[in-house]
Amino acid sequence: MFEMAELEDAPTAAPQESTPESSLDRPRDAESMDQTNTSETDDGEVPEGRHMVMLRQALDKTIKKFLSAGRFSVFAKNFRPVYEKNPKMLKHIHAQFMEHLDTNIKGELACLFKEENITLLLNEMDRLVSEAPTDIDRPMWRPSGDPTEDLRAHLVPLKQRQKERLQELLTELKEKNKTLQDTLGSKRQHLRETQKKVQERMKEMDENVKSCKDVPVQQMERFIRTVESLNNPSK
Repeated sequence: MFEMAELEDAPTAAPQESTPESSLDRPRDAESMDQTNTSETDDGEVPEGRHMVMLRQALDKTIKKFLSAGRFSVFAKNFRPVYEKNPKMLKHIHAQFMEHLDTNIKGELACLFKEENITLLLNEMDRLVSEAPTDIDRPMWRPSGDPTEDLRAHLVPLKQRQKERLQELLTELKEKNKTLQDTLGSKRQHLRETQKKVQERMKEMDENVKSCKDVPVQQMERFIRTVESLNNPSK
């Protein structure tokens, strides 16, 4: 894989550090970075806006810094027997290793960008930023140097939103209480009407009982016996 057979008789060379060039380097001028176009080009690729270019540049610097840790001197130190026997072969192995590592990292990033639609999302963010209003009358917030005042500047809008939310809840509770009060009032009215009807019925029953008490009991008994004897003359 690393052409070890051809390099066994190679002359000894001094260790040199090697860092592969990043394929993420894409020189752009200021005008191209400010463009935000989400339409696809003829080859199907989406043009990259300002934030996508900045992301690639940041990732490019990160990859370079990461790969710089794998310099050839580290290889030579950790593979001392191989370096002493054939340093040119080790240097070639190191170059291939760093090249494969660089390719794999950029391949994974490219797959991630494609799966998550990072380019389209960042281009959309560029569009929103460009369409955001810039003629704001109020002065922009700046730290005053006093932590208490700066903290209050951040907390006041939050507290105001909480106050508005509590006011909405209070209004909602008041409406529910009014509905319950209306329902309770109607039920009370129904109970009062029912109570009045019961009282009227009880009054009628009391009058009936009183009338029954006024009737002479003995005369009623004699009258009943007389009627029975007339109905049964044999007895």
